[in-house]
Amino acid sequence: MTATERPARALPGWAALRSIHLLLVLSGLAGLGYQIVWVRMLSVGLGHEVFAVLAVVSAFFAGLAAGALAFDRRIARSRRPGLWYAALEVLIGLWALALIWLIPAVNAWVAAMLGPEPGELFRAAVTFAVPTLLLMPATVAMGATMPAAERLYARMRRDTRGIGGLYAANTAGAMAGALLTAFLVIPAFGFSATLAVFAAINLGCAALALAGPARGEAARAPMPQLPALGIGQRRVLALLFATGLLGVGYEVVVVRALAQLFQNTVYSFAAVLVVYLLGTALGAAAYQWRMAAGGTGREDALLPRLVGLTAAAAALGIAALLAIAPLQRPLFGAGGADGGSILLEFAAAGAVFLVPSAAMGALFAHLAQAARRMEGGIGAAFAANTCGAALAPAVLGVLAVPLLGVVTSLVAIVLGYLAVLAATAGALPAGHRLRSGLGVAGLIGAVAAALVAMPFGELLVRTEPGERVRAHLEGVAASATVVEDRTGERHLRVNGTFTMGGTASYTLDRLQGHLALMQHPGPRRALFLGVGTGATLAAGARHPRLRVDGVELLPEVLALIPEFPAVERDLRDAASRLDLVEADARRFVRATGTRYDVIVADNFHPAKDGAGLLYTREHFQAIRARLDEDGVFVQWLPLHQMDLATLRLIARTFLDVFPDARLQMGNYNVVTPLLALTGSRTGRPPALKALRRGRLAPGLARELEAIGLSTPFALFGGFLAGPKGLAAFAGPGALNTDDHPRALFEAPRSVYTRIGPPAERLLALTRAFAPRAPEAVDAGDGLEARLFDARLERYWQARNAFLALGADVAGGAAEGTALAELGRALVAVVRLSPDFAPAYTPVLRMAERLAPLNRAAALALLAALDAAHPERRDAARLRARLAGQS
Repeated sequence: MTATERPARALPGWAALRSIHLLLVLSGLAGLGYQIVWVRMLSVGLGHEVFAVLAVVSAFFAGLAAGALAFDRRIARSRRPGLWYAALEVLIGLWALALIWLIPAVNAWVAAMLGPEPGELFRAAVTFAVPTLLLMPATVAMGATMPAAERLYARMRRDTRGIGGLYAANTAGAMAGALLTAFLVIPAFGFSATLAVFAAINLGCAALALAGPARGEAARAPMPQLPALGIGQRRVLALLFATGLLGVGYEVVVVRALAQLFQNTVYSFAAVLVVYLLGTALGAAAYQWRMAAGGTGREDALLPRLVGLTAAAAALGIAALLAIAPLQRPLFGAGGADGGSILLEFAAAGAVFLVPSAAMGALFAHLAQAARRMEGGIGAAFAANTCGAALAPAVLGVLAVPLLGVVTSLVAIVLGYLAVLAATAGALPAGHRLRSGLGVAGLIGAVAAALVAMPFGELLVRTEPGERVRAHLEGVAASATVVEDRTGERHLRVNGTFTMGGTASYTLDRLQGHLALMQHPGPRRALFLGVGTGATLAAGARHPRLRVDGVELLPEVLALIPEFPAVERDLRDAASRLDLVEADARRFVRATGTRYDVIVADNFHPAKDGAGLLYTREHFQAIRARLDEDGVFVQWLPLHQMDLATLRLIARTFLDVFPDARLQMGNYNVVTPLLALTGSRTGRPPALKALRRGRLAPGLARELEAIGLSTPFALFGGFLAGPKGLAAFAGPGALNTDDHPRALFEAPRSVYTRIGPPAERLLALTRAFAPRAPEAVDAGDGLEARLFDARLERYWQARNAFLALGADVAGGAAEGTALAELGRALVAVVRLSPDFAPAYTPVLRMAERLAPLNRAAALALLAALDAAHPERRDAARLRARLAGQS
């Protein structure tokens, strides 16, 4: 642009200039909202493996970079950049509307193309190429909006120093978009309607631009160019690329680190993202304030200071992270229903993220301002920075974290900023370099050296007193740890807090597997969605004619199975009939062509980020399609980790796909109760005769005897409700769907608020239902069947009394008189149903504990127990032994 160009009209008013900032706020709000929605919608087809999620984010950044670079010079040369801006907003809005229909169609195609077990290279190519191409019209247009807005602002103000303020406005809008999208818009409207809302915002931005700034934009006029930084344009772009890589890499790794401390819900991620964007906006705004105050002198000295400040802030963020880690349990809870606070998650994210991201925002604004030229440059600056950002998830998230660990990867980022500092300081005069470059480098180098000297491997792993870490693996998506307590029990924890089973729960885990498999008269092929320690899946190894497929999202979890020898032994013995697959459960179910007699879904914590999508109608429909003609599906539910409102939502959704749905208990534990929703293709309850039909091999029979599942009463004793009772409990209302996954946003109530002890919810369920035996099992016709039904219903009465008794004494240790009273109450339960074995054995133990305190009371208790169930001789034998010791 030259001075010979005709002069501009008078400068526009303050309101007209501020309207450009408003446009960028709204555009940023919609843009970040799109990213959140698109990531979650595309994961349905690509899978929830973290590589797929990171690939969508990278594709988003790649589109932004392409758009910024492709249209930079064209917009700079245009007489009407405002028209460009309006046209770009229209394109974004229209393509966002088209994606409402395109994404579900492409998801179905991608799932079929990938198949259940795609090769790594093929999966990597598809998971990056598909979102890149699908989102490209919108993301390319988004990338060009900033150059267009900057040119429009510069033309109207005849000032080239507005980049920091414009970037701050756009980033502030993105922060608002993250906050509103996760906490308000998606929970209220779902994904498709959210896209429509944001598309309306884009179209509104176009109309506002045409009615205001674009209509009154000034003709081209000479504008001063800012002083250079003392380094060339190419080096500026290289610095923008490096800082984009390091800045977004820092975000990716800190998000991964905080997942080991926070409750890890959809709101946890939103809190971190909001804080990161807030800091970036504040930093860019502070830089713009400095520019507006006339602070343009010695820009070459400011650059290394900003780089040094960013490195120092990143190092302090690491220190804050390590300081917060030991406070994980009191601050954020232990991953269960213990009232962790989202506000504390915001505060912790602020302590780790706010200052580093503010420094990053100021640094980017400074470099982007330096890259600006009359013939373009802003687009090139954004493209270079965004290209680095696009590579960050792969370089830092996929490669560095598994190789170095979370904390060491963060230290590597600090060292990366130090390398950038050296590059910027090298271009300055020696004296100034010594003051502003080497001085800061020495300070930050000392901090980094102190951090490097620390043992990083397990700094974020939480252990209880007396526990030690046996094995720890850092993965792309999560860490997996096996800890051993002072009693020798081992526990598997994901992200340091969420326990996925262990040796102490081995019997219960096996029982879950057998309860599911025994619902089918003769299963030949079973699918287990979720492996964990492998104990539930190992139940299938005891069924000699059964072929078992197991699907686990986290490869680190599969790698740690050898830490549980009993499970590994069972799986090794059945290796020829077993196939373990590292894959997303949803994508596997959609892609596999295999049909199964039994499909078992693990008790996924519905509040954890992404788990709500494992309870949607579409997922249940895909599972139904994979069942054989008489196939059975069992969905386990952790009642101790969800409230009744979430249970009603999931039950309502399950009934929509399986109208014959039944609800039963998996255990009689009032502290960690488990439930199972069972559905089938036949629509009929299992037939007792078919289940009895010579199916039990000797090894399987011994296994069932050992875990207390050897009788039909034990098998169906946990039954709570058939289809009618379950439908009445679930009530009318909305379903949990892929487009509106309500459970994803509603289930976190169970971790951010105290929902009461699980025993209260379990007893509420027993009171809500009045089941009849024919709803649970078809015992046939005749007198024998009627007698069986009557015994089963008495078993349920005894079970309910047992649970009520357990709720009364949960957490307390009885002695003396109280122990005797509790024993008599249990004997009364046995009288209700001698078949209810869980009440019999505890009385024997109580009598042994009571004997040294009051032998007569112990003998009386055993006599009462023997009278309640004379067919079982354990009470009589113990009574005789205790009497002989007097």
